[in-house]
Amino acid sequence: MLRKRRPWRVPLTGNVLQVAWQRARTKVGRPDLRLHDLRHTGLTLAAATGATTVELMDRAGHSSSVAAMRYQHATKDGDRIIADALGAIAKSIDEPLA
Repeated sequence: MLRKRRPWRVPLTGNVLQVAWQRARTKVGRPDLRLHDLRHTGLTLAAATGATTVELMDRAGHSSSVAAMRYQHATKDGDRIIADALGAIAKSIDEPLA
């Protein structure tokens, strides 16, 4: 049985990826974006959801925790939320029991 060729299926070579990326950047009006920016955004968002360093390492294919830590800067933005939540817990402990 012969397989039907699908003209839209092309092996993902560096050139194919580069052409697709260039078209996508042009379409959204952001010719300044690099492919690595997309990777960085994805890993930063994963960190913001609470992914651990090990999970980020696995997702990114990093063998070093140092590399994975670059993406956890977004979690520092949540420090105020954590501090407020801890403050609320401490306050509830200090309140007399009814």
